[in-house]
Amino acid sequence: MAEIGAEIGEVHELELGRERLDPWPHLVKRGPSSGTRTLSVITRFPVRHRRELPVGRVVGDPARARAALQLELDVDGRPLQLVAVHLTSRLPHGPPLQLTRLRPQLPEAPPPALLAGDFNFWGPPVRALLPGWRRAVVGRTWPARLPHSQIDHVLVRGDVTVLSGEVLADVGSDHRPVRVRLAVP
Repeated sequence: MAEIGAEIGEVHELELGRERLDPWPHLVKRGPSSGTRTLSVITRFPVRHRRELPVGRVVGDPARARAALQLELDVDGRPLQLVAVHLTSRLPHGPPLQLTRLRPQLPEAPPPALLAGDFNFWGPPVRALLPGWRRAVVGRTWPARLPHSQIDHVLVRGDVTVLSGEVLADVGSDHRPVRVRLAVP
């Protein structure tokens, strides 16, 4: 059984567009700036295939484009599908709309699969929109200082064993990080 850990390795990025970033006043005390919105995955496992999965725009979303990043990892000779997301925070319609667009693009069962990231949406409706996926960690992640909701998720499907899952302490972001230990046979 191969254990999936947190060793640093290769970086895979998906640029979601250049934009003007207006920080939320409760996070940053400086004014607006320009930057690039990027989704990144760091993995120590070799990547066999890479795909971008468009999830579309939502009215009022500051990101010019949204997509998920799918990587097929080689975990000791076995494939593991990893999909990373950062969905819009435009509630109530944005995340469910993007999850509905993402669902038919997700890897089909049975290969083991992992779907992780900032969903900007709560666990029970995420599970309802993604039948067959299991939550690997349950706990409050947002806002980091006094969290009341879990909007950051790691979901698994297929032959993936969850060894542990936890929400970590505030590290200075607006979200608390999550950590999971997984195994694939």
